Amino acid sequence: AYAFHVLNHTFQALKRISENDNNLKVQKVDVAKKESDEDLMKDKGFTKPKVLILCPFRQDAYEIVSLFRDILNQPSDSKWGRFESEFGPAPEMSSEDIHDKKISSEKKLKKNSGNEKLILENKPSDWKALFGGSKNRDDDFIIGVALNDCDESSSKLEIFTDLYESDILIASPLAVQLTINKGMKNKKGKKIKENSDFLSSIEICVVDGADVMLMQNWSHLSNTFEKLNLAPKVDHGTDFSRLMPQFIHGLSHSWRQNIVISSILEPEINALIREHCNNQAGLIRLLRDYKDGSICQVALQIQQVFQRIPCKQTDLPFKQDEERFTYFKEKVCPSLEHSGGNSWYRSHTAIYVPSYFDYIRLRNELLRREKSKTGNDLSIGTSEAVFVCEYSRRSEIQRSRARFFSGKKPLLVFTGRAHFFNRFQLRGIQHLILF
Repeated sequence: AYAFHVLNHTFQALKRISENDNNLKVQKVDVAKKESDEDLMKDKGFTKPKVLILCPFRQDAYEIVSLFRDILNQPSDSKWGRFESEFGPAPEMSSEDIHDKKISSEKKLKKNSGNEKLILENKPSDWKALFGGSKNRDDDFIIGVALNDCDESSSKLEIFTDLYESDILIASPLAVQLTINKGMKNKKGKKIKENSDFLSSIEICVVDGADVMLMQNWSHLSNTFEKLNLAPKVDHGTDFSRLMPQFIHGLSHSWRQNIVISSILEPEINALIREHCNNQAGLIRLLRDYKDGSICQVALQIQQVFQRIPCKQTDLPFKQDEERFTYFKEKVCPSLEHSGGNSWYRSHTAIYVPSYFDYIRLRNELLRREKSKTGNDLSIGTSEAVFVCEYSRRSEIQRSRARFFSGKKPLLVFTGRAHFFNRFQLRGIQHLILF
């Protein structure tokens, strides 16, 4: 739905600029009329880009641009061939290729083709929608889109335009951050460390798939919002006589429309909206009403234990993280230790850790406690526990899952991102701890 809104906003802005250009030609003769209509000519920003659409993968950008082309009924040209090759569907890959990004040998593919097909079929529907089939999952991309006419019926959609010649920018937060960090040179040839001028005149910012971006580097998204609507460091041919008042007074961020789309609501998303989406017209939040589904209808009834972590009301968020980690060391870790038998930990226990940084702290703490009890020099490979994160190789994940399922390793620690991107089935879990 926002595609129609974005195109309509862009066409209206271009139409207003085109009409004012024609009026200026007439007003060169009629000076009195020029002075009376001077305030009506405020129709431009510092730079040309008016819309920024942030999405997690190239496949999303491909669908957005294809939708623009269908709406405008655009024919294909040479640039569309390049667009299909760079943003279109990638060759269909197995689940191993999704993790390692490399194609196995023909012999291995032929041997495991039946198993791979069965594994992909057992993946949940949300994983298939994001990663299934031949979707392009690259997260480093930025593409400029320009409309060369203010008339919707005759306008031609141009792609791969220069950032400062584009009306619409479609990018991932990572690509925006890399573009900013590249810097630029001013007219004197002096190097400027950061280049965020192409974001100085954004009037609509769309975040499509904020829930998926939580599994990427969220700081890239927050940093992008911090750079929106800042005064440019270099003059890019701005016509200051036609600059809109909100840009002159530094209030363009209060006039920017922000559209954040997510399937879930997380504290990070709420913080982003609270800090960077302060439009002068207010805020509208639309929530979907789910009438189907109930926790009472879960097929497998399990015992759930919730433990409240005491935190002071005056504690800052980072201190609350420390309180949670301290509670885990003092209360949860002793319950994991198993005095009887050959294993050090309670058998078939898994720990789910949402954050990679918490995963590192937790892993080091478990290794330290095990070393202090046994007196042996331990490493990740010789520990009684197995550890899986988003940076683990596919072979390491398979080996860890097999050892945990067979009982050779009683404890499994894995991260939220590893689960999100792989969505593998972890067999053998009898006790699950959500950190």
